[in-house]
Amino acid sequence: MRRAILTAATLLLAGPSSTAILAADLTCSCQRATVCGADECADMPFDMCSVTTIGLSIDTPFIRLCSSSSCLEGAAKRTDISEAAVALEGNYLPQGGKDSAPVHLLSLYDKETGIGVIQTSDEQAVIQFAMICQAAD
Repeated sequence: MRRAILTAATLLLAGPSSTAILAADLTCSCQRATVCGADECADMPFDMCSVTTIGLSIDTPFIRLCSSSSCLEGAAKRTDISEAAVALEGNYLPQGGKDSAPVHLLSLYDKETGIGVIQTSDEQAVIQFAMICQAAD
């Protein structure tokens, strides 16, 4: 599990992506960060939420997940789950992506409550962020 936590933290702090930055319609506040390895899940051992920003665009499907100064971001596939719920997902390369495996981002968002989750996953670990979103300024 310790290896999964270190890998997950390294993944998010790897550096900015080369994807062009688009404006996000929603800014999201991280409420809790959890990391899961092969055997168990645990809260992140440091306050990952304090250095994490999340942006979503629903109409022009786009996801941005940044930790400190590094980001995973890009166009996303949109799936309407119901009138109120939408899923956005895509695969993004971390900085130096030639030798890196793509990271899968999945966001589930409830348009009525503004509550959602965003999850990153690769071969090593899954990190899930609980979030509350509001319209961007």
